[in-house]
Amino acid sequence: MKKIVIKILTIICIALLVCNTLSTTVLAYKISEKNEVSSENESIQEENIVNEENTMNTENNTDSEMTETEIEDDNEIQNEISTENKTETEPIEQTEVQVEENKEIQNEINTEEKIIATMESDSEEEFSVSVDISGYKVNTYIKNNIYYLFLPQGVNISNLEINYTGNIVSISSGTIKTNNKTINNDFSNNDTIIITDNNNINYTVKVMQTDLPSISISLKDTTLDIIDNGSKDTKYPGNELTIAGASDEDTNKTYQNVEIKGRGNFTWGLEKKAYQIKFDSKENLFGMGKAKKWILLANHADASLMRNEIVFDLAKKIGLESIDSQYVDLWVDGEYRGNYLLCEKAEIGKNRVNLKEDDGVLIEMDNTNYGDDPYIVSETSKTVFALKESVADDVDEENSKALQYLNDFKTYIDEFETLLYSKDKDWDKISKMIDVESFIKYYFIQEFSENPDGCRSSVYMYKDGKDDVIHMGPVWDYDSALANYTHIAFGGDPEIDYIANITKYMGSSNDWFEQLFKIDEFKTLVIKTYEETVKPALATVNEKINKTQELLEHSADMNFIRWNILGRNSVFGGNGHAYEKTYAEEVKYMSDWVEKRINYLNNSCKIDNTQQTYKVRYQTHVQDKGWTSWAQNGATSGTAGELKRIEAIRIKLGSSIYDILNANIKYRTHVENYGWMDWKQNGELSGTEGECKRIEAIQIQLDNEEGYSVEYRVHVQDYGWMDWVRDGEIAGTQGESKRIEAIEIRIIKPKILYCTHIQDIGWEKDFSKYDGMTSGTSGQSKRLEAIKIKLGKLDEEDVHITYQVHAQDYGWMNWVKDGEMAGTQGESKRLESIRIKLENSSKYTVKYRVHVQDYGWTDWVSEGEEAGTTGQMKRLEAIEIQILDK
Repeated sequence: MKKIVIKILTIICIALLVCNTLSTTVLAYKISEKNEVSSENESIQEENIVNEENTMNTENNTDSEMTETEIEDDNEIQNEISTENKTETEPIEQTEVQVEENKEIQNEINTEEKIIATMESDSEEEFSVSVDISGYKVNTYIKNNIYYLFLPQGVNISNLEINYTGNIVSISSGTIKTNNKTINNDFSNNDTIIITDNNNINYTVKVMQTDLPSISISLKDTTLDIIDNGSKDTKYPGNELTIAGASDEDTNKTYQNVEIKGRGNFTWGLEKKAYQIKFDSKENLFGMGKAKKWILLANHADASLMRNEIVFDLAKKIGLESIDSQYVDLWVDGEYRGNYLLCEKAEIGKNRVNLKEDDGVLIEMDNTNYGDDPYIVSETSKTVFALKESVADDVDEENSKALQYLNDFKTYIDEFETLLYSKDKDWDKISKMIDVESFIKYYFIQEFSENPDGCRSSVYMYKDGKDDVIHMGPVWDYDSALANYTHIAFGGDPEIDYIANITKYMGSSNDWFEQLFKIDEFKTLVIKTYEETVKPALATVNEKINKTQELLEHSADMNFIRWNILGRNSVFGGNGHAYEKTYAEEVKYMSDWVEKRINYLNNSCKIDNTQQTYKVRYQTHVQDKGWTSWAQNGATSGTAGELKRIEAIRIKLGSSIYDILNANIKYRTHVENYGWMDWKQNGELSGTEGECKRIEAIQIQLDNEEGYSVEYRVHVQDYGWMDWVRDGEIAGTQGESKRIEAIEIRIIKPKILYCTHIQDIGWEKDFSKYDGMTSGTSGQSKRLEAIKIKLGKLDEEDVHITYQVHAQDYGWMNWVKDGEMAGTQGESKRLESIRIKLENSSKYTVKYRVHVQDYGWTDWVSEGEEAGTTGQMKRLEAIEIQILDK
């Protein structure tokens, strides 16, 4: 047995010596085949183990059946094997040469095993790339099989070093350093490289870089997934935050012990989140003043990324309490999170809302999301006012002063609203309870932006103690403004007075501004403020948009790769603006709307004492031309003389800034083959589009506004312009197959209305003439036989119009009033003279003149004076009447 062992050892030594002399080709072959062999060996080993177990089980069963003789023979065999095993453990005598050769062979085997182990490790690693930047790592974002490296400004991409994992064998440009697993390349001219691994798989790596400052947050004891999927109110302290790229070098540093939490109501439910960060000491970030709390606005619902910033900037320019802000790009734990607006928090502080009195409070008007903070509800408007902060800062304490000051604020608000909603509003008292200037400027911020939340939530105001008045501001939350909605109710129409009529559009809103616009002194100050302050600031808005677009160009490219909402439906749903396909198109959409909005306000914010009437706006869809531009206030829409049919119409109301709108306008059309269509209102389409069908007649009327009327006339095929009709009467034809070719519409608020009974003609349409219009005829030698006169809606109570006529054969008849008939009907008796006067009016006077047979128009007379002749048998042929201010 010993000889057998020696022979076996000799064979092993010879084999080792042969291996030592083999070519390196064999070694390489062994290395390349290592993984497959290893895998196969594992499988074989598993099979062998199973087979051995089965064999052992079989042998055990056999042992149990062995004879006594077989057992003795087996014991002898086991003794021999035991002896041989002992011999194998004894050292074998070798020469010095053999010892050295064996050492060399063993070293080569160890080296080979290390190489194989390394390759096994590489083959198991997934491919990835990253960049180390001043103490933190930037990882890739993978989209459409492209590995994006989003880098902050200041990183030298002309000689960028990229870390990698995996087994790279080639790259399209640059150099690979396998010793430390890095790639170096110049990405300044070509931002993309192709990387190939040992399995011949290609990876595309694209480097993009922002021009903005950067914020990088390293989280401790939590992850961003935990934060994003939890409550926005959960606070996560102890994190590290690094700012780089600020022009203010004091800002560029790493901050420790930074707290982070979520923020927002609707926006917290969006994919890209907004956050609040809080430092353990006050920090002056980007020169915006020292404070602990800062907001990172995601602007995810706003594909322009700039609606908040545009409004914040405008508010500062007109001198309203506003928010300072700075665009940044954000990384969290090496992951790029997109473009953010770092801004101040709306809070009390020396560099924020600087309240000094112990009972100073910062309040949010919030009819939609209240409940997180203590709040009160006003008695008259039923508006919710939430306490955001107080100087006392003891809300959670027993016998809280802050809560007492909130109750004091309610008392003040209730007193203010009692005055504001009074039928006879006392401007002197009202104006002493509010900062009128801040109210007017705040109104224009909301009106310009058509913010659908402008009177119901995120409306901040403050009061610095019991002796102070209410101030509006700071402005906050405009990602849904500036036409991010398209529906008129949510502020999508650039040519309406929105906030001035907010409850018409958004029923859950507070209507303070609607009430204020019922006060002449307030309206006068509004116009003055617009001309002196707001109008010049608005002229700079589109320049601001252009500069911001240029500033955000590269950051926006990165953001929309990371969070692509472009070309998709709005996150606000069906009423929201469907996002344009590119960032440039999205900015242009907003910029075009802003230009229309400014033009409208420039034309609207004027005092016109001669015509304080509603504006009606309308557009028509004309054969071969499509939709016309909007016309307003009696202008012609459509064509006359071109033989083109009107196929559809839209009508809506606006108002001058000087006249508040409460009414709805509704209308219906009589369409070829269809007849009368359903009633539409406030800008809806009536008629057809794309069916080549003519409109033949139309009815228009106002609802919910006493004292106003809508007048309209149409240009009809073969007939030309027809007479003006009013308030739901039919304009056009039915059953004649004649097209309407043009239309004019106007809204009137007559102070006095009248109509006359004319020889051979009879009564004019009831009260069809008003405010100085001619009733009767001129040049037709037709006598007036009777008249009816009534007042329109005057800003004075219990005023009456009285009048008497001098009639043929009757002389002066009895005085009548308020629409009663004066004169005769069916007797062919001429009117020869008239007297008219107002009763109980301290503000107005009535003036009138008549057209007399053979004399023509007389001079204007007033208040009971005679107009006409007596004793000369001269007929009255026409009359004009006016109500004027005294």
